[in-house]
Amino acid sequence: MKTKQRSGIVNRRSFLAGSAAAASVLVIRPQDARAAGWPEKPITVVIMYAAGGGTDVVMRLIAQEMAKAKGWSVEPLNKPGAVGGIATNYVLSQPADGYTLLGAANFNKFVRVMGHTKSKTWEDWTIMQGGA
Repeated sequence: MKTKQRSGIVNRRSFLAGSAAAASVLVIRPQDARAAGWPEKPITVVIMYAAGGGTDVVMRLIAQEMAKAKGWSVEPLNKPGAVGGIATNYVLSQPADGYTLLGAANFNKFVRVMGHTKSKTWEDWTIMQGGA
């Protein structure tokens, strides 16, 4: 059933989607090198939460738009667990070649404090895109 949205009133679905977008970021390792002809293989966006949540939805949209805008193959991959620590450590274990990106929400606010990674945002990562 289609619902009519009244002017000036934000429905719950719009609010949640907007909140997820505001909290979502795409991060890379700063030493990622992009040479002429890059990318030569698919780019993976590793999403730090399970499929179907707000971060997943936003990151899949970003991946889709990257692929559409640039003609690249961009594949989302969910690696939930440890408040994002599993995805963070997985991306850190990959070569810093720009082919594995981290799709995050509340990036590094909890994962380091809880001891799930030793990654330091200010040293190990560069924010590519942040929600407004």
